[in-house]
Amino acid sequence: MEKRERNYTWYLQPADKDANKALSMAIPEENFHAKLPHNGPEDVWECSPRILRAFRSEEKGKSRFKLFCQEGNGKVREVSFLLSGRKRKMAFALKKKAVSSAKPTESHSAAAVS
Repeated sequence: MEKRERNYTWYLQPADKDANKALSMAIPEENFHAKLPHNGPEDVWECSPRILRAFRSEEKGKSRFKLFCQEGNGKVREVSFLLSGRKRKMAFALKKKAVSSAKPTESHSAAAVS
């Protein structure tokens, strides 16, 4: 089975004027988008993964940018964090466990009805 090549476009949205200035010095002006289509975010900079990694590592806990991603011609969506494979699997498992533990079991729902 052949693996499908995924094409991603990355965008950074500055939180303040200083962050915008830093992006404008690192990224060419033609990569600035005042508004993305399909109700996408405003005032974002399209960037390469290399630039993205540089700015994300520079942040170190400070939220100076919002990160957005678009797969192919799909909808632009906000990305809250980037994780490596093992950490991503662990985060998914924890989220799945939290969702399943939040659902009431039949014994609990029957007790609530009685």
